[in-house]
Amino acid sequence: RCAALVADGFDVRSNVGKQYTYRLSTASTRDPLRRLHEWHVPPRRGRPGWDAAAVASTAAAMLGTHSFAAFGNRPRGGERSVEVDPVCTLSELRLSQGGLSEASSAGRWAFTVRGDRFLYKMVRNLVGSLVKVGYGEMEGGELLEALADGRFRRGESVPITAP
Repeated sequence: RCAALVADGFDVRSNVGKQYTYRLSTASTRDPLRRLHEWHVPPRRGRPGWDAAAVASTAAAMLGTHSFAAFGNRPRGGERSVEVDPVCTLSELRLSQGGLSEASSAGRWAFTVRGDRFLYKMVRNLVGSLVKVGYGEMEGGELLEALADGRFRRGESVPITAP
């Protein structure tokens, strides 16, 4: 964390957006030193390998202003009764490969999600769904249909949530 000087007219309530980064490992074994900072999703036996191109193309199609109702969870507690507008603008939803060095980047990925606002657990649900696309457990078209319809055809809930 850091602090910085800002202009006199700055108002903390004038939020211009948020950014989240989810780190992911598709390696067959978990790195114990990264277990608290990285979601380990090993290859599934008998399934196709990780398809980064499918993830990237689906993510690119989700950019822009849409109703993300299918990807948000209902808030808990007192906020449960408050109606929330599900329309959000994603300016970036990108998958990039990388680690701290070229030797450590194999099987390491990062999702960067930037938008004007997010629904409760929306980013977790987006990333979890994109991981399913990456492993061929879900078609990218299913995510785009859910984006258009406001719900998944498989039911009312999101198929997988990232930690």
